[in-house]
Amino acid sequence: MKPLKYFSTLLLFVSSFAFGQTTKKDIQAQLKNKSLPEVKAYLEKQNIKIEKLIKLASTSIKITPGNVDLKEVRTTQKFDNSQKELIAKQFAKTLNRLYFSPKVIYPNTDLSISYSVKSLIYSVKDYDDYEFPKPILKLKKVYYQDGKTANFDKELYGRSDETVDEIKGTKWIDSIELEASYHYPEAMPVINLNPEQPLQQLTDGKIQLLSISDGKASLKISPALKDKIYKIEGINAAGQAIEQYGSSSSSSTSNFSVAFLNQYYEAGKSVIEKIDKASYKNVDELIDDLYSKIPKEDQNKPENLISATYNFRGNIAQINVFLKPEKSAINNYRFVLKSTTTFADGYGVAYNKKT
Repeated sequence: MKPLKYFSTLLLFVSSFAFGQTTKKDIQAQLKNKSLPEVKAYLEKQNIKIEKLIKLASTSIKITPGNVDLKEVRTTQKFDNSQKELIAKQFAKTLNRLYFSPKVIYPNTDLSISYSVKSLIYSVKDYDDYEFPKPILKLKKVYYQDGKTANFDKELYGRSDETVDEIKGTKWIDSIELEASYHYPEAMPVINLNPEQPLQQLTDGKIQLLSISDGKASLKISPALKDKIYKIEGINAAGQAIEQYGSSSSSSTSNFSVAFLNQYYEAGKSVIEKIDKASYKNVDELIDDLYSKIPKEDQNKPENLISATYNFRGNIAQINVFLKPEKSAINNYRFVLKSTTTFADGYGVAYNKKT
């Protein structure tokens, strides 16, 4: 069971006093119809659960990378937060390498295009991380060997076991014009953090650089903002990007401080001891005493932030935090492919359509 979920389950079980918002009426509603022995059993059960909450509040969830030898400095290319040009260049390179070998299967012509949408997506590093809709390839125009042309607006699927890219007719094709449509991210927001400017407050929360030392950058990040981080880049004093090799994270398992939970525990323990000593005349007196002992506010309530450390193969002077793009745009790329099939005197063999 995940610690945070476990904590919530326990809290619901123990929340008869609604930590931090308890009134005397709340306690009366829970205890006034019970006998003193029943109240003792109730408080003993609750204190067992509070003990577990204290243990959870004293721990954290951690993932830690190994150490690295800082003598082995590795620089890398700086990350470009505007990816349109890079994506367009790589997609164009991949698309221009396609070929097709038309084959007449009466009464239609199979284009037999060497296209795979997966190969196109994988041609750009980490493109699939954006989780954009798949690119679409369309046939826009056909140039026949007799000099005539025909316009189309037909989606093509390339290498697929389920779909054949056919067009009507058996005229020999010289070349085809295609159009690829694909999404690209708009420029990513970037946050620059350094020892002189360590804090940024955004609508989704805050991110704070705590320290930079020995190739490690330690930060505190709001959970909602942490989920939006696409990349962390370390920059050295010379302005070079340093290769990242690992990261660690640590999140609190409790919404309450240990001191606050201890006060609740000690209040219950004190009342149990007084019940054993027959110090109360009735439950009403017990309720007054318990209410006077429980904390009314968590003075040290932990801030809901994630601790994160990013490790780099060299010393860094600042970090750039790139956030996932909130919007995408569509780029259309038109290109022409020439047939790889040649026919003597423009003639070829027509096959009977498979049945």
